[in-house]
Amino acid sequence: MSNSTTPVCAVQDCASVVGPHGARGWCSKHYKRWKANGDPNVLRFVPRGATDVQRLQWYADTSDADSCWEWQGTRDADGYGHVSGGSSPRIASRVAYEAWVGPIPDGHLVCHRCDNPPCINPAHLFVGTPQDNTADMLVKRRGSHGERHHWNKLTDDQVHVIRYLSDQGVQQRPIAKLTGCSQSQVSNIVRRTQRRHDTNWTPRPELVTWVAANSRSKARDSGAQHREAG
Repeated sequence: MSNSTTPVCAVQDCASVVGPHGARGWCSKHYKRWKANGDPNVLRFVPRGATDVQRLQWYADTSDADSCWEWQGTRDADGYGHVSGGSSPRIASRVAYEAWVGPIPDGHLVCHRCDNPPCINPAHLFVGTPQDNTADMLVKRRGSHGERHHWNKLTDDQVHVIRYLSDQGVQQRPIAKLTGCSQSQVSNIVRRTQRRHDTNWTPRPELVTWVAANSRSKARDSGAQHREAG
């Protein structure tokens, strides 16, 4: 094949021949850059012998002291950055804490105040035990709870309906029938032994109308009127 018909890399000013991944029109060099960084024109190469601080600053924008410094290198499935350069990759947030704050005690984790896994800003990091990390997760409601829990059978809206109806005097059996759950689960939700969270919620007009026709207070009023008439 002549040079005039040989496909050339589509990246500007690159005269290399298109590589085996020619569907994108790039040479092997630019394809590998895209594969690693998401951009065929970006070359992330840390100089040999670079310190941990140099590696961290190479892969993250550290110019704004208050914002998250997001790791732009390799990340794992949970979004945490991995730093190479040693015998094995290390978690970027741990490397950042040790480089800019100090040693990490044995058995402790590096946690994020910002809840942003790729962040390596030391101002956003703190050290804690696994129990501290779990407690922080629960306080910030990042765990599987409410309708996101894998054992959940009721939506948050259904939970709000159950508590609203109970507060308005509707008995638990009609509530259970209306929401499609058992009377015992209604009782647990009303007593807050299940789904203890709560948020602002406004009932729909049709629900308010249903409550007016089915609440215990209406039944008591009807009974009193019947006794007076008798």
